[in-house]
Amino acid sequence: MADFNEAKTALEAYRFFDIKDGKEKGDRLLEPWILLLTIGRAGISGRRLKRFEKQLAQFFARKEISEAVAMAGPESERLLYEQLLDSARNYLRITVADPGYNSSLFGLIKLKDEDRERKLAADVHKFMQGPLLMLDESPYRAVMMRALHRAFLESQEDGQEWFDGWRESLDLEHRTKLDSILQSPEAD
Repeated sequence: MADFNEAKTALEAYRFFDIKDGKEKGDRLLEPWILLLTIGRAGISGRRLKRFEKQLAQFFARKEISEAVAMAGPESERLLYEQLLDSARNYLRITVADPGYNSSLFGLIKLKDEDRERKLAADVHKFMQGPLLMLDESPYRAVMMRALHRAFLESQEDGQEWFDGWRESLDLEHRTKLDSILQSPEAD
């Protein structure tokens, strides 16, 4: 267990950094979520998915991250899951609090709560979970999907309904793949 705690401390030392003259903390683990949303909104193509998969591999290969993951040993997936879950929670919290996200027409019209929830559900499911579901070769796909799924369910009162609607829109092959990925002790 000491290895896990040391790995967690090491990863968090890299993950969080001072911004605004040390008054706030930045989070480097927001980067995969932002990259994912960007690729999802740009439209899914084989070339974009390969580029994203490469960017994801490069992100997790960073010395500080790979060393912390190696230090965690057999609990490396748990370490990644806990850190990605926390960063997904932060990402969703920051997104919902962003006035620019909650408005349309260049910030002139504030979105109604239902419209904001619909937009967030589309971002999470169609533009983030959807591309992850297509990354068959990525070793980070499952842990990212589980973390994002749980964070979304925790952040939205009717998160399960939004998820169920998206899940039902998938064809049988993708639904089966999704169910298999989300079947995990961490996803509970």
